[in-house]
Amino acid sequence: MKDLNALGSVPVSSQAALLCQMSPGKARGAGNGCSLVKSRNAAWRHLPRNPKGRACFSAILRFSSLIWNNQTSLLVPCLAKKQAPARPRTKREQTLATCCLLTLLASPVLAADDASCQKVRLGAVGWTDVVATTAVAAELLDRLGYQSTQTQASQQMIFAGIQRKQIDAFLGYWKPIMDENIQPFLANGAVKVAAEPSLNDAVAILAVPTYTAEAGLRSFADIARFKDQLDGKIYGIESGSGANTVIQQLIDSNQFGLGEFKLIESSEAAMLTAVTRAVKDRQPVLFFGWKPHPMNIQMPITYLTGSQDAFGPNDGAASVSTVTAPDFAARCPNAHRLLTGLRFTSAQEAELMEPIMAREAPASVARAWLKANPAVVSSWLDGVTSFDGKQGAQSVVAKAE
Repeated sequence: MKDLNALGSVPVSSQAALLCQMSPGKARGAGNGCSLVKSRNAAWRHLPRNPKGRACFSAILRFSSLIWNNQTSLLVPCLAKKQAPARPRTKREQTLATCCLLTLLASPVLAADDASCQKVRLGAVGWTDVVATTAVAAELLDRLGYQSTQTQASQQMIFAGIQRKQIDAFLGYWKPIMDENIQPFLANGAVKVAAEPSLNDAVAILAVPTYTAEAGLRSFADIARFKDQLDGKIYGIESGSGANTVIQQLIDSNQFGLGEFKLIESSEAAMLTAVTRAVKDRQPVLFFGWKPHPMNIQMPITYLTGSQDAFGPNDGAASVSTVTAPDFAARCPNAHRLLTGLRFTSAQEAELMEPIMAREAPASVARAWLKANPAVVSSWLDGVTSFDGKQGAQSVVAKAE
């Protein structure tokens, strides 16, 4: 046999063909399997069960090494009755067997997730950006043959749900404003944060309408001077959120002179309603703001500076990451690869959030966005398969349009 190295940078499958020295007149298509002799192969009728592109069932023209001795296919149990003893193989036949083995090694075999992974349970907080990205993830999972479900709850309940194996993944871990809530679960190994964030250019900190900033409220040190104009209120979001925890700590410690202020806890929607009403009347208002969010487009907003890292380094600079169960990557590697491989920009998330805030169904918004952004979707699906392990996840998603 020839030395493989002498063939240079030739694909393994091509090397196999060269080693076999098949001439165009002798090489024949092997049909759906390695066997070329239908009448001699008792396993022939079982070959349709074997998926194309697996093992020796590739499309390369080759001689069969599995039927040369009148034996049945090695890939299925022998069903032939009173099979005659096989004669010894010649050197040429042994070479052909090597060809088939090299072809086997050159053929990619994609592993499907375990059957227990088909149902993927996603957690979501009631923040529009998290609702949007979770809807996108759920749509992709469903198109790939998974069955996704969503549970909307507080941050603490979601992390506890992952710990109790009731939730598989959460796409909305805002760092650093959720750090205090997630820390106990990280400490005992109950949750795992993805190595890379899904969003890098986020901001989360106290904000005011730009006209209030122009009136002099530009930094945390200015807040106390505007107590009367602000009616002593700071508008937060839902109770128990990391943002509200930070705000309450500032009040309790009288940092920046906020000791006499009151935190108004509500939902994202209720907070935005109060802010929108104040903006309409051009009244001063202090609230927890963040990007990405359509509020940054719908009204002129200024984020306060000089926070002394109360909301994290760099005055509220934040990232968003996916959190999963610690064993999720090992149990369900394909689903894990998809969920931790999603990447967004603030602009993309704002596109998703705006129609959702206009009361369009998140699932419908996700479907429309995926259709309008095929290049982004294609990059997310690199190395991802359908649930049953078939190649070409991009094709699976495209067929669901």
